[in-house]
Amino acid sequence: MRLKDQVFKAVLEDGIPEQRLAEALRILKGEEGGSIKTSTLKRGFLGTKEAMEYLGGICRANLWRAVKKGLPVHRFGGKNLYMADEIDEFVRSKDREGITEKAS
Repeated sequence: MRLKDQVFKAVLEDGIPEQRLAEALRILKGEEGGSIKTSTLKRGFLGTKEAMEYLGGICRANLWRAVKKGLPVHRFGGKNLYMADEIDEFVRSKDREGITEKAS
């Protein structure tokens, strides 16, 4: 089955919600407005609001606490930028530290 046919089948038979289809179409056209992960892949960086949302909707104060604890932040043109890969690594490292501390 061709990819095009698989897509039509998924849309017609699997009942993909219209909102997901609209987002997929924007992504395919290369327009902004896709999900954070998609825009992260395009640009490589997240702004402060996107980073807060990426971390589960945390507040700005908690984001700054994470920066003070070692979350990398890149300043460019007066803006704070964060890389999703670095956020993921920071969270994993803090998770490992938490497990080690609890085990001791």
